[in-house]
Amino acid sequence: MSLDSEEFLAYVMHLRREHRRLRQWLLSIKRQWPSIGHRSADRAALTKLVEGLTALRAELAHHFLEEENGGCLEEAVSH
Repeated sequence: MSLDSEEFLAYVMHLRREHRRLRQWLLSIKRQWPSIGHRSADRAALTKLVEGLTALRAELAHHFLEEENGGCLEEAVSH
């Protein structure tokens, strides 16, 4: 994968947006954590947390596969 400077910048901006989106997703899951830390946590809260973590795991697998297959790391090193 060989990108000119403009394409590389667009790719970097895409990755930064993607990282920001993933970070916000993780923070929203983290905010749920205190509500399940008590024995009185309801099943719905636990289910929502598990669903969020499961979805995040799948999204991260896709994200890293995209980065690795897109040659992002090699391209960044070459620049």
